[in-house]
Amino acid sequence: MGKSNKKNNYIFFPYFSEAILALAFILNIIIHIKLISFPLVRDEGEFAYIASLILSGNDLYDFAYNYKLPGVSAVYSLFMVLFGKNLLAVRIAGTFINLLGIYFIYKLTQKLYDKNIGAFAALGYSLLSVDYSVIGYSAMSEQFVNLFVISGLIVLLKAFDTNKIIYFFISGLLTGLSFIMKQSALFIVIVPVLFLVYHHLFVNRKSIGKFFYKLFCLLSGIGLPYLIIVLIVLWQGTFEQFIKWTITYPSSYSKIISFNEAIYILKNSLIYVTHHYREIWAFSFLGFFAFIFSRFPFANKLLILLLGIFGFLSVSAGFYFRYHYFIMILPVTVIFFGFFSNLIIKLVNRFNQGIIKVIVFVFIIFISGYYVINKTKIYFQHNTQTLVRYFEGLNPYYEAKIVSDSLNRILNSEDNLAVLGSEAEIYFYTMNKPATGYLFTYELVKPHKYNLDMQKEMIKEIEKNKPKAIVYANIRTSWLIYNDIPMEIFSWFDEYVKQYEKIGVVDISYDTTIYKWHDEVAGYVPRSKATLNIYLRKTE
Repeated sequence: MGKSNKKNNYIFFPYFSEAILALAFILNIIIHIKLISFPLVRDEGEFAYIASLILSGNDLYDFAYNYKLPGVSAVYSLFMVLFGKNLLAVRIAGTFINLLGIYFIYKLTQKLYDKNIGAFAALGYSLLSVDYSVIGYSAMSEQFVNLFVISGLIVLLKAFDTNKIIYFFISGLLTGLSFIMKQSALFIVIVPVLFLVYHHLFVNRKSIGKFFYKLFCLLSGIGLPYLIIVLIVLWQGTFEQFIKWTITYPSSYSKIISFNEAIYILKNSLIYVTHHYREIWAFSFLGFFAFIFSRFPFANKLLILLLGIFGFLSVSAGFYFRYHYFIMILPVTVIFFGFFSNLIIKLVNRFNQGIIKVIVFVFIIFISGYYVINKTKIYFQHNTQTLVRYFEGLNPYYEAKIVSDSLNRILNSEDNLAVLGSEAEIYFYTMNKPATGYLFTYELVKPHKYNLDMQKEMIKEIEKNKPKAIVYANIRTSWLIYNDIPMEIFSWFDEYVKQYEKIGVVDISYDTTIYKWHDEVAGYVPRSKATLNIYLRKTE
């Protein structure tokens, strides 16, 4: 593979790119510190609770059903060993992974192109990846995907430079870790494989035997993390549950959204994701043309183009286009932004007079500083509760923590708890054993052939375990009910809950949240359609 141009084309001062990289870290850290107490969102709650089960020695897919692979939960558990089974551990994990992602994007871009491009790519990633438009303040699986994919590509380039087989294996291993963080990253996993094939055919035509040996090592590394999970569930005796939840069930509802619906969802999601830092996205679009027409070797460009194409396929998996999915295309987006920024630097470099450079430098600093402050001021103008409502609408993430604190004063550690809704964060906050393995209820109300069976299984588990308390999330986003699906779970609950006393109502609206407990519950009529209802089993 051809070498990129390593000439120092700095402007203003010799360590300009290093200063931009430092700025990227500082801005990201400041926002993470501000949001250190931001409550867990649903996916984080699920990952965190499963992490706590892992640390307690429980078997995978036994007490907690999950169509995701346990990679993120495994990483969470490492941070919980260091910082405890609490919110802080999750927030530190998210910050650490995000900062590593910034650094690796800088290193990859520097190696392929130029350190100035890398520095501005890192700055762009620092701002976009933590933004609320992609739920970037949370330790979502997509952040982990980026970290392992980018680090895997860096090692792959080192493998080409050194021709050492061990690096092909390590590159595959890191890339394979991205898949166990999120299954849709399977598309991105293809990138190093295709690039290795291209490299053999057009860059370094060595013997076919050496090529297949390298390919074998790369593929072995990619497959190893998944193989380890399979061996673990076989040893634990939960292989059947593992297959059912990670393969059988997801494959049955992978075509829920039609192509026309997908286009509509994609359009709206793109509008939302790009609205906050629309200038960076616009500069990235312009930077794409600077990237295409740059003089860097074609192989260097191909790697990023492949990452962009297959990253978008990963974002498109299932046609859901949820906001945080777009994190997986941010690396390519910010590299284009880096090219645009570098183009501006080259234009400024044409001025030979130092005074003009100083004026331009001051102007850039002023405009950039104003821009960043204006775009990030929302994080610092409001308290955590207000930010939750601003970022997450009527999702009960802040309220879930308060409800959990109240339950912790009522329940003993051995009491079972049932949450009807997709608020797994409550299980993590309380650490009570779920009366059902269904941490999320989305799957119960999707249009697929297993929905009624799932509802019946959840009902059976709750009736068997007789939870001491029930939290019912009467919130649209906690269920996302599709039309024309069985509603047995709701009719059953209407009867089953007669065995319980309602002890709490959390009435959630955009301007305020009303909490009613015990004697205050009787006769209270919620003013909102988003409520958490808390029930305690009647004394027998």
